[in-house]
Amino acid sequence: MPPRTYAILGTGALGGYYGGMLVRAGLETHFLLRSDFDHVREHGLIIDSVRGDFALSVDQINAYGEPSKLPACDVAVVCLKTTQSDRLPELLAHCVKPNGVVLVLQNGLHPEADAAAIVGDDRVLGGLCFLCSNKIGPGHIQHLDYGHIHMGVYQPETSDSPATRHFPGIVEDFSAAGIETIAVDDLRLSRWKKLVWNIPYNGLSVVLNQTTDVMMGDPHTRRRIEAIMHEVQAAALAVDGKVIEDAFIQKMLDYTAKMEPYKTSMMLDYEAGREMEIEAIVGDPLRVAHSQQISCGEIESIYRRLLQKRYHSPHVLNAPKVEAHLLIDRTEIRIRQYFLSRSRTDHFAKYWRPLFVRLREHVADETLTRKHWVGLSRIIADSIAPPEHGLYHELMALLTSAQGKVDRALKDDTWREN
Repeated sequence: MPPRTYAILGTGALGGYYGGMLVRAGLETHFLLRSDFDHVREHGLIIDSVRGDFALSVDQINAYGEPSKLPACDVAVVCLKTTQSDRLPELLAHCVKPNGVVLVLQNGLHPEADAAAIVGDDRVLGGLCFLCSNKIGPGHIQHLDYGHIHMGVYQPETSDSPATRHFPGIVEDFSAAGIETIAVDDLRLSRWKKLVWNIPYNGLSVVLNQTTDVMMGDPHTRRRIEAIMHEVQAAALAVDGKVIEDAFIQKMLDYTAKMEPYKTSMMLDYEAGREMEIEAIVGDPLRVAHSQQISCGEIESIYRRLLQKRYHSPHVLNAPKVEAHLLIDRTEIRIRQYFLSRSRTDHFAKYWRPLFVRLREHVADETLTRKHWVGLSRIIADSIAPPEHGLYHELMALLTSAQGKVDRALKDDTWREN
């Protein structure tokens, strides 16, 4: 088999570092860039790393500013933030060979689902990156610590699929490039384990405005972090039957205490005024837990505070947009429970979850209209519960209340100016 070719979708702190390592190892790699395209095309890519600095010259880096110009590759590596996953249909339309695969290196509980909806379940792999790196300037990556990846097949039940055939070779390529890559059999368990770290540290870094070393140096905050980790542990067991040992939680605490002082990706996004990965890292796992009636008081508190930050509301409990967002969440949880009780969670994931993602986006950018509510109520009546059913009335009450909160937000000029 000829050497695999790679397309890096998103050349930021993560894609720039891993893609740069692949190029340095001699693998043909193509980079999709946006704001940095002109700079990288003229100056190349610089990686300052604790494991040795290196740079890719203009002649070494294949840089593209438009998705349509990317060549079809064996492996498309998704390094975008989950807040940009709506771009995947356009990005994956050109850069994957017919028998190629997509490797999703994103945060969250099930980020692979978006790519799978486009290319098929049997062509998707996932990876969890334990990497401390930042983009400190155009085409300039700073790698501070760690860098290993836990990688697995999204649907391993299909033994002879493009994903299972490519998987060993991809692990070999990454390992040969100096990226410690651990093959995992249970990708879902690995994702829950990553959330053990991601939820407390990303969430509290924004809520408290603190780096990891400051958080770990405060006994009260450290106890709170540990409590959040145990909530994730309980949710993983209740939702998916996944066991996370207490020893793993202690390992994450020790791991972070020894880490170089670090601003999390969510903290950097907040400081830069970019959209934070609130839903992928905190909101979605919380809704999944609530659908199983699992109480996660600490995580819910962080989620509310993060929504307050997102909507720039001075009073989280009275903020119309925050309350509309939470009411939409409650509607999603009830619908998720409906399909869970009928063993149709795949139907919910494919058709309903994207719909609620869009509704929350409409709340954020103030484009949610009466047409959206009417359309959703019709879908509910047609596919879940007829108007005479109690569930229909419950869902309509939630949506009516959410619509009222949105209408209030749009009329409250004083609140919007904040």
